[in-house]
Amino acid sequence: MSIMRKKVIFGIVVVALFIGGFLVIRSRAQSENQKKQIQTQKPKKIDIVKELEVSGKIVADRIASMRFLTGGKVTSVGAKKGDFVKKGQFIAKIDTSQTQKQLQRDLNLYSLQRLDFDQTKDDYKDVHGDKETDRLLEKNEYQLRNSVLDVEIRSLTISNNVLTAPFDGLLVSSSVEAPGEIVAATDIFEIVDPTSLYFRVEVDEADIAQVKPGQTARITLDSYPDSMLDATVSAIAYQSVETSSGTVFAVDLRGAIPPDLERYRLGMNGTARLELDRKSDVIGIPATSLIERDGKTYAEVRRADGSVEKREVSVGLISDESAEIISGLTLSDDVVLKSSTAK
Repeated sequence: MSIMRKKVIFGIVVVALFIGGFLVIRSRAQSENQKKQIQTQKPKKIDIVKELEVSGKIVADRIASMRFLTGGKVTSVGAKKGDFVKKGQFIAKIDTSQTQKQLQRDLNLYSLQRLDFDQTKDDYKDVHGDKETDRLLEKNEYQLRNSVLDVEIRSLTISNNVLTAPFDGLLVSSSVEAPGEIVAATDIFEIVDPTSLYFRVEVDEADIAQVKPGQTARITLDSYPDSMLDATVSAIAYQSVETSSGTVFAVDLRGAIPPDLERYRLGMNGTARLELDRKSDVIGIPATSLIERDGKTYAEVRRADGSVEKREVSVGLISDESAEIISGLTLSDDVVLKSSTAK
């Protein structure tokens, strides 16, 4: 019986040792496997650029929208849609024959009024101090002045029946192509100065405080996705605009759009990346490696034995890709990398 008990105890010990050894080996294997699965990166000296990506389009400083004061029949056309015109160049003219006749009638009425005025003065030249006579002369003088105004107004109407270019530019909108067509008073003739093109973006009110005049930007137009244009923030709108996406402010980016009529056109859409801040030669890690907990910021660091510790860090400038580490890490630490979707 003693021998049997010894055999049983021995068997139990052997099994226990076997199981214990198996567990130790498996634990070590899991630890090594976990160690291999954890990807790390040492902090390094980098340049960090914080950018803001916003959408916008090409607009122009100098746009002239012209129209006739009254509608009418077009008698001559000096430029067609798509033509480049010079300052003062004749664009279009509507029929003024009726207005010319009305002007002649106004001139005749003025002449008659002038004769009446002169005759009244002659008739009462020897009458002095008579109130009735003074009022009659004053009345005739006002009628004469009105006749002069009628002539001047009619002359202005004739001059407004001719449209001319206020500056050098491209005629981008015209409602007529040839003489004989009828235009309405609402028809617009629009001229754009291609040398005044610039890029305007809309910045959300949550980000506008970060935008300052003089900041640089890189613009990519939808029409030319493989090329990039450099620009500078020149103006920030004081008044906001309500859009479907919320409250935004217009920001003007200058110096980017060359006056190339064949390549750059009014209204082209694109995207601009505004450089909000930049720091050079700072210690940085991937921004996705940061962990926010209870108002503090941490990064996970792998120890020499493969275990991971959570270490509090102080951060400075943060971009979409990188974060500046002010304190808490050294260049020799192994920082655990995390995916952009990791918590």
